[in-house]
Amino acid sequence: MKIAIVFGKGLDGCGVEKFGYEFQRYMPNDVDIYDLQERGFTRSGGHIKDSISFKAEEIPEVAKKLNDNYDIVMLNSYPSPLHKQTTVKSFFEDLVLKIRKPILVGMMHEIKRMNFDRIPMHIPIANACDIIFNFSTETTYAQDISSILTDKKLGERIARMKLPFTVSDYEKYWVPFKDKRRSCIYASRWTTMKDPKRMVEMFNLDKDFHYSIHGIERSIGAKFDIIDITSWQDKFDGYDYDSDICQSFGPYEYEDGMNLISNSMFGYSGYNLPKEIHNYGDRFEYAQMEIIAVGTVPVFDSNYGMNNIAEDGSTFITNPIAIWSNREDLNETKDKIHELSNDESMYNDYLEAGIEFLRQEADASNVIPPMLKHIETVGKQTDKMTVTQLLEKCFGITSIDTFIDIFNNHIPAFGAKEVIEQQLSYFEKKKRIVHTKIKDLNTTSLEDFFG
Repeated sequence: MKIAIVFGKGLDGCGVEKFGYEFQRYMPNDVDIYDLQERGFTRSGGHIKDSISFKAEEIPEVAKKLNDNYDIVMLNSYPSPLHKQTTVKSFFEDLVLKIRKPILVGMMHEIKRMNFDRIPMHIPIANACDIIFNFSTETTYAQDISSILTDKKLGERIARMKLPFTVSDYEKYWVPFKDKRRSCIYASRWTTMKDPKRMVEMFNLDKDFHYSIHGIERSIGAKFDIIDITSWQDKFDGYDYDSDICQSFGPYEYEDGMNLISNSMFGYSGYNLPKEIHNYGDRFEYAQMEIIAVGTVPVFDSNYGMNNIAEDGSTFITNPIAIWSNREDLNETKDKIHELSNDESMYNDYLEAGIEFLRQEADASNVIPPMLKHIETVGKQTDKMTVTQLLEKCFGITSIDTFIDIFNNHIPAFGAKEVIEQQLSYFEKKKRIVHTKIKDLNTTSLEDFFG
């Protein structure tokens, strides 16, 4: 079985890239990575070192290679509103719509509608796919797509994915208990979903332990949330243990990040969605897996722990694999940190339980084979809507001329928001512009336009 994993956004160095790496790592002779070269990312190539890069003008040639040489084509990311209009247009027209023989699989790594709706032409792309994967069939994304693309049944053509991970690769980072720093660190990108600010609050609460933050890039959100209330440095060159303000640092190389975590007694990831528990997906994020895998006890959010179900039916929080931190009672978190840091036997019990649990939930050997079996079993979809049928279903036949104009001259939105609010929109730089609310217009045929 030959598999191509296509990064239409390019390699971003984050969890989306890690997903592709883990597939390639598990099946090195059967998986090729294709990445579109147009935008640059600070963390690009942090995981994948072996890929087939292509430029926008080479998209038709790449599509031919995909058709001729692969059994499965996975779209792992998509051009963004910051790509060229011609690139967005060609990716859909010359690649997505041209995949005939391979099973076309759409991967969706976003959770919130505001994020997955930032992908231009995503509803038509999803419609063209034979199977779509998201973190569960209960997420906002899965529910949105199944309500719009009613020919894609939940649990079949809209399926649950788990993130694969090679647990054994991280044994090299392990540091003995006696050599670990009495530190709890956050090492990940900035996002409010992961609540890095909790480390600042722990620093202010607990002067008998060390807390710090790594991976914070300059952005407006990070400035107000973290940078303005910490001692921020772009590069890490050591800790100031006498600092009276929590230290934070900029992005790091992947190997450096793993060593920072492994040398600390605790690694923190506060990923939580208390108002959207249906979007958790009963799974770990990569940043959470890495803490456990490098031999460090994690500090995870208690709401996350209570609302994710393991393969054996237990809730994550009932497993002694982490300190489960309640944001409303950080004293409890502090007390547990001190208890484990002073008890090597208990600390090692947490590590052992964590590794066993991580293998059960995320090891590539337990995740990838069932996913591939599902793809092969469900197979090609022979009754997909054409672009014309999709547009008529979503907006009515009178919208076709307007859509053609947007497609030819702008970067079309066409996400769930557009369908729900019955409007045709496009992106202009980072802004979404409403072109028109649906109304009667003269119409032509899309079949001649897209073929």
